[in-house]
Amino acid sequence: MSDESTDPFLYLNYDCTYLVLQYLSIHDLAHAQLVCNLWHILLREWVGGPALRLHFPDAWKELRQEEEERQTAEMQGNIGNDGDMLEDAHDNRSSRLEMFNLYASDQACSEAWVSGRPKVTYNYPLGHPLGNMYTIAGDFIAWPQGDSIFWQRVGYQECESNAQLSQYPVKKLDVNVRRYNVHFIRAHAAGLLLLVVYVPEERVFREHVFHLETGKELWVKQRDEESGRPYPIAMGMDRLYLYHNNTRRGVDTYDLRTGTLLASQPSCLPDADIDNRQTRIWRLGGRDVLVALSVVNVHAWHIDALIHFIDPDQGRTIDTILFRHHVGLDPRAVKVRVSSRLNEFAFALVSEVCDEEMFLLKIQTFDYDFATGKFVKRGSSEWFDLTDLDIKPADLLDYDPFRRVIAVAGRRDISPRIISLDGDMGSFTCRTLAINTPAGSVVGGLENVIIDGSRLYVCYESVHCMDDSGRLARKHETAVFEFGTRSNSSSHLSLGGEVCLHPLDSIGDLGRLI
Repeated sequence: MSDESTDPFLYLNYDCTYLVLQYLSIHDLAHAQLVCNLWHILLREWVGGPALRLHFPDAWKELRQEEEERQTAEMQGNIGNDGDMLEDAHDNRSSRLEMFNLYASDQACSEAWVSGRPKVTYNYPLGHPLGNMYTIAGDFIAWPQGDSIFWQRVGYQECESNAQLSQYPVKKLDVNVRRYNVHFIRAHAAGLLLLVVYVPEERVFREHVFHLETGKELWVKQRDEESGRPYPIAMGMDRLYLYHNNTRRGVDTYDLRTGTLLASQPSCLPDADIDNRQTRIWRLGGRDVLVALSVVNVHAWHIDALIHFIDPDQGRTIDTILFRHHVGLDPRAVKVRVSSRLNEFAFALVSEVCDEEMFLLKIQTFDYDFATGKFVKRGSSEWFDLTDLDIKPADLLDYDPFRRVIAVAGRRDISPRIISLDGDMGSFTCRTLAINTPAGSVVGGLENVIIDGSRLYVCYESVHCMDDSGRLARKHETAVFEFGTRSNSSSHLSLGGEVCLHPLDSIGDLGRLI
C-alpha cells in the first residue's frame, strides 16, 4: 500500500510522471497497478496511450490508423453527437488497454520461453502403456482406457474457496468401447472428439463424433469392413475431411457437428500415399485450405519437396511452394512450424543439416500476404550452428523458430532442455526443466516433446511399484509446461477467424515427408 504522504505521484506534474513511467518494463507496469487505487488509475492512463506507443509501436500505428479511419467515416457520414464522441473516446481507451495487455502477455510468453521458466507445470494421464493411443488438440486430451474413453481439459482453474490454481478433473464419456477396438481417435480444439471403432462381431467400422463437455454423441455412421477407409485426412473449423473409401480415390466433406455429407470430390491430394501426418487444414481468407506435403525428388543429402495449398471443396490446387529439405536426424521428417506470436501469420520450414561432426539448423520463413492470399518468402534462410550442444541422432527435438527456442531431450533422459537461439552464434543459453511426477513414480523414459504455442508437451513413461512384491507398473503421462496465457496467444482457439494457421485437430505442425 502506498503511503500518500511520500507518494511521488502526488507531487510530480504530468510531464515528470511520464518521464518516470517510461523506464518501467511491462512487468513493472503490471505490478505497479496493484500498489493502490491512485497508481492503478494513473498506470491505466499511461498503458492505454504512451506505453502502447513506446513498447509496441507497430501495434500503436495500426490502432491509430483504425481509429482515424473510423473518425473519418463518421465525419463523412455527418453522423454522431457529443454523446457518440464520448462513447468513441471510451471505446478507443478500452481498445488501447486491451491491445497493450495482449501484446504485453505475448512478450512475457516469449521472455518466459527464452529464459526457460514456465509459469506452471501439470501432469496428465495418457492411458495404457501398450496402446500409445491418445489425442491432444487445443485444450483437450482424450484417451481410451478399459472399456471407455476418458478426457481432461488442459490448463488450470481457480478454486473458488482459496483462489488456488488446480487442474480440471478427469471425465468419462458414456460410451462402451474396448481399448483394442479403437481404430482411430482424434480431438478437436472446439471440444469435439472423433472416434472410429472396429466391431469385429459385426465386421463394421463405426464413426462417432462427441461433444466432450456435454458428453453428447452428435452423430454416428456405420461402414462395413470392405468399404472401410483409412484414417481421416483432417478436421477444419466445422468440417471433417475423409477418404471416400480405402482406395483413397476421393475425398468426402462432412459437417463436423451433424455428419451431413456436404461434398464429394475426386482426390485432390498430390499423392495417394499421404496420411494424416502430412495433411493439415489451415484457415485462409475465411475458408478451409488443405495443406499437404509431397516429395518431388530424393537425393543423397537432400529431398526436393512441395507444399500444396488445396481448396478441398473444389478439388483444385491454389498454390504450391517448392523447397529443399536437408536430410537430418530423421531423413523422413520436415518440420513446418507455425508462428504463435500475436498477429504474425507466418510459417517456417526447419531443416537439420548434420553428420557425425556437425549439426546445423536452417530456417526459412514465409509470411501470409492478405492482398494476394498467398505466402511470400521472408528474406534469406537463417543458419544456426548447434554442434556444441551435444544433440544426438536419437534425441527428441522440436522448434519454435519465431520465439527462437528449441526443446530437446534424450529418450533415456528424465528431463527436457530448453535452448534459446537469441544469443550470438555458439553462445546459446540452455535450461533444464524438471518433470514433477506423481508421488511414488519416476520417469522411465521420454517419448516425445512438442512445442505448441505457449505450451511444451513432454510425453513420457512413468514407472511405479504396484505393491510390496516390487512389481513395476508402467503408464503413459504427459507433462505440460505453461509459458504464457493461452487465451492471449494466436492459439488454436481463434476459431472463426479469417486466417488461422494452427491445426484444430492436433498439436504440433506438419512433420513427415515419406
